[in-house]
Amino acid sequence: MAEKEAWYHHSISRKEAEQKLYHSEKDGAFLVRKSDTVPGAYVLSLHVDRFIHHYRIRLDTGGFYVTVNSRTNLNSMKFESLFSVINYLMQNPNKINLAGPLLHPISPEKEEEDFYEEESTTEDEDDMSSDDEQDETIKQCPSELRQSLKKRASTHHSGNRTLRIFQDVFESLDTTALDEADPSFIALIRRYVQTSAFWDIQKDDSGGTGCLERLVDYSCRDLLTQLRLFNQKMEFLDKLVSGIAKGNLLEASLREEGVPVKEEMLDSIDPALMECSRVSSRMNNKINSVFRHLSRSIQVSEECLINDTKTFEAKEEGLSLRGGKIQLSVDPRRGIISFGKSGQYFHQQIKRLEKNYKDPNKMTMIFMDKKKRDIVFDDTRTREEFFQTVSQIKHIHKSEKDVKNVSVFCCTWNMGEVEPVNDIIHLFDDAGDHISGFSNQGKTAHDIYAIGSQEANITEKDWVNLIKRALSHRHPAVQYNLVGSQTLAGIRIVVLVKSDHINKISNPEYSVVKTGVGGMVGNKGAVAVSFAFGSTNMAFVSCHLAARAERKLKRNQMYQDISRQLNLGKKSKFSSFDLPLRFDHLFWMGDLNYRLDCEYREVLERIKVSDFTGLMKYDQLKSQQTHGNVFYDFKEGEINFPPSYRYKRGSRDDYVYIKYKTTGNVHNVPSYCDRVLLHSLPQLKQHQTGYFCNLAYKASDHAPVIATYQVSTRLQYVSSKNTDTENESDDSLKIRFPILQAKIKTNSPDRFCVKFFSYLLEGTPTSKPAPRVLAEYDDELSGFPVQYGLSKCDVSYWGMGDIPELEPILPNRDYISNDYIFIQVVSHGSEECYGQGILTMQDKVKSDTVQPFSVLLRLHDEVCGELRGKVCLSRNPVLESRSLFSDQLVNPDWSSSMQPSARNLASPGGRSSGSSSSPRSQHWSNEYNDDVAMRGFSQGYSHS
Repeated sequence: MAEKEAWYHHSISRKEAEQKLYHSEKDGAFLVRKSDTVPGAYVLSLHVDRFIHHYRIRLDTGGFYVTVNSRTNLNSMKFESLFSVINYLMQNPNKINLAGPLLHPISPEKEEEDFYEEESTTEDEDDMSSDDEQDETIKQCPSELRQSLKKRASTHHSGNRTLRIFQDVFESLDTTALDEADPSFIALIRRYVQTSAFWDIQKDDSGGTGCLERLVDYSCRDLLTQLRLFNQKMEFLDKLVSGIAKGNLLEASLREEGVPVKEEMLDSIDPALMECSRVSSRMNNKINSVFRHLSRSIQVSEECLINDTKTFEAKEEGLSLRGGKIQLSVDPRRGIISFGKSGQYFHQQIKRLEKNYKDPNKMTMIFMDKKKRDIVFDDTRTREEFFQTVSQIKHIHKSEKDVKNVSVFCCTWNMGEVEPVNDIIHLFDDAGDHISGFSNQGKTAHDIYAIGSQEANITEKDWVNLIKRALSHRHPAVQYNLVGSQTLAGIRIVVLVKSDHINKISNPEYSVVKTGVGGMVGNKGAVAVSFAFGSTNMAFVSCHLAARAERKLKRNQMYQDISRQLNLGKKSKFSSFDLPLRFDHLFWMGDLNYRLDCEYREVLERIKVSDFTGLMKYDQLKSQQTHGNVFYDFKEGEINFPPSYRYKRGSRDDYVYIKYKTTGNVHNVPSYCDRVLLHSLPQLKQHQTGYFCNLAYKASDHAPVIATYQVSTRLQYVSSKNTDTENESDDSLKIRFPILQAKIKTNSPDRFCVKFFSYLLEGTPTSKPAPRVLAEYDDELSGFPVQYGLSKCDVSYWGMGDIPELEPILPNRDYISNDYIFIQVVSHGSEECYGQGILTMQDKVKSDTVQPFSVLLRLHDEVCGELRGKVCLSRNPVLESRSLFSDQLVNPDWSSSMQPSARNLASPGGRSSGSSSSPRSQHWSNEYNDDVAMRGFSQGYSHS
């Protein structure tokens, strides 16, 4: 087993590997670790002549064999095990042209091996649950989600976009009085504006409104019945009065009883009947006029559609036809999609379109009856044209509004292994006497509810039912459906969404990570649920990290391990990126266990005077975030509530300082252990509407902490026929980078490439390896936080000849501005990632003008460099000129922090003016000039 070898370091990062080898000060020192960025791969790191060389060892799919890639001479060799690979390389270092022999294996330090080891009697020993719960595997999509989707699909009706007018007006009217008097009438009207009005609108200019006429007839039915009965009563009374000789006595008797006679009744009834007649006549004229107007509007709006039927050729998976090809036709005017002779569908029947990002030529159509049809096109451009055509039809005909903002309720609660009470309705309060903190939402029915729990002592099924029952009591007019839940021992996450949004939910994924003893036990770790809300990817994480104040570095490491090992976003094109970059919004909650580094008495004094801001300067999590060690770029609301831990059980007025244990007493300063944080991609808005502590439930020594948000969504781009000439598709429109330069913190001699990832692009374009400069690292000038003792950094340059022109799948400015370009700087030899960043395109596509940009590169929550350059979206190539190297692009600090010899290397033919005998400088000088000769860089870099 390789895990038992002295050179194997499991999952340490590249930074840690370089640090260990650099400080060994031994040529030939080496170690093996798991790859940071490529699943299933390993990396051999070797120290030679003060440089750290990295070589990838990848597992093949055929079995237990490996492939070794070296930077200078790429060979493929297969071995039976990782041990046999290293053993072979130690004996034959020259066979694959390693930089040097493998002489000194670097062993893992003991504390590294036992990093997650905890005493069996630690503070959280009671977190352990049954083995069955700990060994729970990742679930599939819950059956409740499938059932709710089926139920909704069977009752769903789509109409023309003008139905929204009816629905908006109906919702704005006060129906309280009628709802109490005749609820069936309101129900009929609601059904009419949702469905039947569509067919009345489709009628011609004659004004026929059959559905509405039947609704009016139904409403008048009781009135006509009462009028007939009234006439019968009056006729009977008239006969009775006429038959009595002394009618005056009868009249007097009736008046004494307060009963009006026939004439007085008719005097009051006639005006009412006349008013009914006038209202009916006025309503009839107005209805005819309105529907004629809507009918003409329909004709005008249909003219805005693509008039001609479009045809596409594709293959349908699972369809056994000769040649496998079918003819797809789309009729925009009628809203019909035909699959050759195998059937046709109206736009109302299509529930959702899904692109397949592993196969860019493939997409899936999902229908209201839950059936699916997988379609494969000849190329990505054709797939995107078909996708946009069908999306445009659904957009114009749809009856639902686009959801631009979503309200999210997140709760984290360490339940202290106490079974919750049967009624948790107050857990979902946004305001009240038991709320401490800020909240300005009132009692809001949020779109999404995510409840994370730790040390739970209730089954997952019972907990989900308890949550749903509480929500139904809190918001009786709103129904919520389960999106997903996941459990690891006592750690749990439950996510629910409004039933109105259930059709927008797709691609649910679930994952667990154990970080307990040796990474094998689930008393510590995390659970997560992710899904797509329309075009917006969301993830929710609930975790429980290591306890005790002195273990903050262990908590940092647990967070890093959870981020790397959560198997979410695997269907995404960005699965090789860090977890926060895979999702538009990542909500992270849990008992993070970060403490206050402060004396117990001072904490109590500040709590008494509500000086919560003063407590924050002692908070470990804030301090670690400030130093860039954990939760990089996550946002947390202002804390205006007392510490959520450690309360006296049964009380929310007293904290318990000492925890008595058989192994010794443990001191617990009141701390903000329970937190909720949010990471969102650029261009997406997030507004925290509440952050508070719920003091209503007192059985646990933790109080629940709640955060509420309004977050924006990414609306699906839908092309329009009436676009400006500037925005019309043009095949010559390309994304061009005239120049790029990167500064990377590393001690590796590898040359680097830039890889571009985006849903805008087909494939993953990659630059040529860059000529580079090894510069002295100056902490003050670099602006990067000092994390470890490396004294060098790398500066790499790419000219236009090195960077591919990026061809969008749809060359349209609006389409491009709606997305991002994700960037990785990777080693040319091993393809190990040295930094990741994201470039927003929203402000880069307004014109053909070249615009500068700067992207901060990071890897595993550490800032590791910066990428600068210029970008433009243009039809014509950009001429390279000296002006591209302006002060806006090149930071003077970069040049000033480089030694003169290093700066000379940046120009063609440049030689080191000092230390010419240095093997390092000679190595890079020779390699650089060889590249110039081979690739003709002299013209591209003459301006340097």
